[in-house]
Amino acid sequence: MDIRSLLVNAAIGIITSSVTAYITTVIKVKQEKEKWSRDFALKYAEMQANDISGAQRMAEQFAIGVLIYDSPNIGERERFFVPQNCRLTVGADEANSIVIDHETVARQHCAFDSDDKNTYVLDLGSPNGVYVKSSGESRYGARVDGKQRLFSDDVISVGKIPLRYYQLDGARKL
Repeated sequence: MDIRSLLVNAAIGIITSSVTAYITTVIKVKQEKEKWSRDFALKYAEMQANDISGAQRMAEQFAIGVLIYDSPNIGERERFFVPQNCRLTVGADEANSIVIDHETVARQHCAFDSDDKNTYVLDLGSPNGVYVKSSGESRYGARVDGKQRLFSDDVISVGKIPLRYYQLDGARKL
């Protein structure tokens, strides 16, 4: 075997090893990310059941979006962070993630679901409906039928109560 064949075989071995290591690393990172997402969603659900304010502090660190609610009851703006792969429920019942005590809001009115990058709103069968108004749309927007993706600066009407949604990037500016 000459030196040229030896070098070609060595190069092929190095390239094959590098490609195998890269693919293995990509697969491992994907598996770890999925495991972390499942663990986070479980821990977040536990926190929501026991400590809503603690759940929101946790959500703020990993949020992909935020809902802004100008609360007439406390006279100030409330922020509700939407973490990845989680659900926030909205309604008049105290068991909801976001409690809105208003005559047009059902006990369990709607839910905000998220995946890795996007947030969606889902009407939970409320009598007064959920409407989403994007920039430049009509006064009330379109009624949500099924699950609807939200975009930054959308206004979601829960009954007659408006919530504004903002998609967060890495900067977390509000």
